[in-house]
Amino acid sequence: MESAELVKKLKSKKIILTLSDLVKDKPFDAWLVGGCIRDTFLRIGVKDYDITITGNSRRFSSLVAKKLKGNQFCLDQKMGEFRIMLSRKRTIDVKSIKDISKDLRERDFTINALALNIKNLESLYDPFNGIKDLQKRVISPVSRRIFEEDPLRLLRMFRLASSLSLSITKEAIVLARKSTKRINSVASERIRTELFLLLNSEKSYPYIKKMDKIGLLAMLFPEVEEGKRIPQHKYRSSNLKEHSLVCYDIMEKIINEKRYLVFEGFASILENFVKKHTEVLKLAALLHDIGKLYTMREDSFGSVHFWMHEKVGEKRLKEYYKDKLALSNKEVEILSLLILHHMRAHLLSRESEVTNHALYRFVKDGKDVIPGILLLSYADSISSTGGGAEVKKAEKIINKILKYYVTSRKVKAKKRLITGYDLIENFGLKPGSIFKTILEAVEKAHIEGKIKNKKQALEYVKQIIAIEKE
Repeated sequence: MESAELVKKLKSKKIILTLSDLVKDKPFDAWLVGGCIRDTFLRIGVKDYDITITGNSRRFSSLVAKKLKGNQFCLDQKMGEFRIMLSRKRTIDVKSIKDISKDLRERDFTINALALNIKNLESLYDPFNGIKDLQKRVISPVSRRIFEEDPLRLLRMFRLASSLSLSITKEAIVLARKSTKRINSVASERIRTELFLLLNSEKSYPYIKKMDKIGLLAMLFPEVEEGKRIPQHKYRSSNLKEHSLVCYDIMEKIINEKRYLVFEGFASILENFVKKHTEVLKLAALLHDIGKLYTMREDSFGSVHFWMHEKVGEKRLKEYYKDKLALSNKEVEILSLLILHHMRAHLLSRESEVTNHALYRFVKDGKDVIPGILLLSYADSISSTGGGAEVKKAEKIINKILKYYVTSRKVKAKKRLITGYDLIENFGLKPGSIFKTILEAVEKAHIEGKIKNKKQALEYVKQIIAIEKE
């Protein structure tokens, strides 16, 4: 696409024509800048529009909000940045500047340093040949100081490349490699935003590898890097770091290629979890074994063990990564359950007989994160062995657990057969720990189909009490 065609496409957008009408009689310059121009060129749907003006941004954004029936609020009073929310996923940002040349010169990449004069809708300002880079589908720096000025651009570069399917110039990689340590000076909230956008990208793994190659991954996830000193004797990967990266790759493929369809009858449950928690699942795949760094022990026979590495990994998540990545309490809760229980299915698959009690405890402990835990276990199994009998064994136990999980959810969705009041009224029991034991036993029996109504539940309780008295 040439510049003239790009301008024509931009002019065809109703929202841009409206903005142009609003500034035509104003005594200041106004420019459409950045990502909305880039995405139009790449034929990607535009949801966010950035406007820079040499006038009063508060007044103009208020005018825009009134005209387009949006809600205006301040992003940065000092910098004169305002946002108009047109819908949950559609925004217009307005910012005051002194000079468009200076504004573009301070931007990150050439493909973002583009501006369209919206007063005349004719002049596309491209001082750094961003159009040529878009034509070549490459990300190139505006200046050699871009990462010094804002180290978050290190992560943003890989996120943009991944989400837009672009390559990164050698110059950008060289500059990034020299600045990786600077990422530690960036606010955790900003890191989290860019990281989760990267994780949400369908083909992020190649860019995770590129980040690793320049040392950026090590800055963000030190335990993943340290994993290279932990050997993986029995597995396809030579060390723990390699295994963690392979597990990430497999998880992304499970999600993208819907490999969970192998679990017939349960695909919708797994898919619903994936849709809600894609980023968290990928993050868990990368971090699931970080506890092994602190638990590696060799027994008297020379065998290496990592006893309780899941618990130690969960603790490290809460102590370090919660704040490092500005994770929400809900994300920490889900990640904790994923890391803490990712070995449960594997351990159950080793049993000669999987009891209903073991299934009940697992489903109870894993809560509503069970689908995610099983997806992580599946990715871990494939990444450890590559396939074959071990993966088939994993699929078999995962099917069994899913069946129990679905049944338990159906039971819990119904009204409880009995409550503590029934134990008091029918058996004269006093509230205490015995209540929990009995009610869990009733719930478990209900899930397993041993009892189906209140009458049967009370009879079942009578049997439990009789046994307790013996």
